[in-house]
Amino acid sequence: SNAEYMGVTVSCCKVMGALESKPSEDAAINGLVHVSALPTTRISAITAREDGERALVQHALQELQSLRQEVADKLNRMETNMTTQLQQVSALVSRRGRVVSPSHAEETAVGEVYPEPVLLNNPLKFDHFSGINLLHAQPAIIDGVYNFRRIDRMPLFGVFQPTISGIEHVLIYLQSVGHKQVVWANMREEPVVFVSGKPMAPRLPGRLDENIDYLLSIEEGELESMERRLQQDVQEHVKETNGDFHYYHQNDSMQNVELSM
Repeated sequence: SNAEYMGVTVSCCKVMGALESKPSEDAAINGLVHVSALPTTRISAITAREDGERALVQHALQELQSLRQEVADKLNRMETNMTTQLQQVSALVSRRGRVVSPSHAEETAVGEVYPEPVLLNNPLKFDHFSGINLLHAQPAIIDGVYNFRRIDRMPLFGVFQPTISGIEHVLIYLQSVGHKQVVWANMREEPVVFVSGKPMAPRLPGRLDENIDYLLSIEEGELESMERRLQQDVQEHVKETNGDFHYYHQNDSMQNVELSM
């Protein structure tokens, strides 16, 4: 209720159903001019804020649940991939037969050949691709030689897998700068074959951008025997197809396209 005392309007309110009175004249005179309940608009604002905070918490919980599910899915995929890799390694070990091991160094030296086909139904992919030369300050010596560099001031050099002509040009260059002898070590962990001078390696169907994982950490002698067998496999394939040889190459659009030679 409202009352007017000496030109000042004073409002009274009912709080919790217990207080309902008119302020005294003294109170009005002393400046107690307005006593009322919490405005409805303010109550609505507080309720809206609480609803907003509750919605944020609910959204965060949903995000957390989604993240947990994503992590669980990734772990399941990793477990599946590891199982597949173990099966591939087991299959490789079970068919090794007389595959070369370090104790067969003499056999390897005279040309041990891997007993099982390496190519099988696996396609070959050309090693080189667009944007391969990352060391722009040290451009290629020639086409086919990429990322050629020297390690500090030591007589130690590195290069991406070059072509046959690229290997020859690297050797000529090293001799021209005073190196009379060169020891060339290939750090690849997969068999490589040169077809018309181009380095190629086998890939699994549908996984052309990945190394064949079960070849990782393969022994040196076994790798050499695999390369000899891969060379034979390619030669036999070319004969069977009357010279129709197909391989894959990653183009400028980073797409794997099938080519022939």
